[in-house]
Amino acid sequence: MNKRTYQIISAVLLVGICALVFFTFQNYSKYQTNKDNYTEAKKSFDTGNKEYLAAKNIFEKAEKDYNDTKDKYAELKTKAESEAKKVDTSLQKYLDNGTNTNDLLATMSDKLSSMEALEGTVFRKPENGTGNKPILAHTTPTIEQAKEEWPDFWEEGSEISKIINRGNITPDEAILERVKDLIATGRPYKDNEWPEEYTSPDGVRGITIGTPSYDSDLGTNFSGDNSGGKYAAAKDNKVSEKHSATSNEPPSKEEAYIAVKKYDGNDPDIVYNDVETGKDSKGAYRKIKASSKSAQAQGGSGSLGFVKVYSDGTVVETTATD
Repeated sequence: MNKRTYQIISAVLLVGICALVFFTFQNYSKYQTNKDNYTEAKKSFDTGNKEYLAAKNIFEKAEKDYNDTKDKYAELKTKAESEAKKVDTSLQKYLDNGTNTNDLLATMSDKLSSMEALEGTVFRKPENGTGNKPILAHTTPTIEQAKEEWPDFWEEGSEISKIINRGNITPDEAILERVKDLIATGRPYKDNEWPEEYTSPDGVRGITIGTPSYDSDLGTNFSGDNSGGKYAAAKDNKVSEKHSATSNEPPSKEEAYIAVKKYDGNDPDIVYNDVETGKDSKGAYRKIKASSKSAQAQGGSGSLGFVKVYSDGTVVETTATD
């Protein structure tokens, strides 16, 4: 090989080596760039994947909570529907029982009206709504029978007896008489058999028949001022006799106060003072002065005027000098 050929071959090899080096360096640069891009892409992927997994966990937990809630709701709905059915059943049962009870009461009423009691007894409905069977009660009971068969009348007779016998124990025999009168007339005393007088609560004076105090205590209306009394229909001829005997006597202070308070509508602001007793063309009277507590509290006299209260309970306005 001559020198020229060698030089050519060497030049070709050198150019080849340079080209190889250039292409190798170029490919290495691309590789490095691709490697960096891959590393960055992988990092981004890992970050995204981590966020995805976190979001997935949140979604899965939310889905589980939703399913749990849905199951609990379904369970509660089932219980609610079951309870509603029970309530409907109970209500219907209650309504059915009510209907049956009404039917039973009507049947009992028909049977009761068709039944005949033995002589000296009556059929009556149970007191306080207890029981369904009518009670066979004696019309002239013994003490034991009265307490058992007529407990309300026994209590009523006892209360009346306490008023008549202030502070004293009433024997059962006396209460029994009140029960018998209640059975017979619906009142604790028969007409014309009411007590003429009993002792006042303070034990100082007597309360007489025909006075407002008597009617207020016993529920009668002998004075004509207690039409709403329980025994307002009661009558007693002692009232007219007592009125004739006492028409010339003024009413007691208590009786006068009761009459004038009623006249003034039981005004709590009014106070009364007993002034005097006297007689005029209308009969005996007691003069009462009325005063206003609120007016007196403001420094005034508070005087509202004077009235005369007569023995029959009549109230007439008057003056201080009349």
